[in-house]
Amino acid sequence: MVTYAREVRKIFLGQMSHAQISAMEDRCHRIAEALKESEAAANLVHFSTRRARHPGPLRGPKT
Repeated sequence: MVTYAREVRKIFLGQMSHAQISAMEDRCHRIAEALKESEAAANLVHFSTRRARHPGPLRGPKT
């Protein structure tokens, strides 16, 4: 995973100026905050704590 992160930085961020990287970081933080606020407002359940909505697969009539 560390190697992947290094390559991403080298390929994508290496071509950007420090100001561009800072601006992108700021936008990412704003988007993340907006998503957190909208999730809280919608009262969504986090995926890691989501429970099954039904007891199992639908079963047909017994024969």
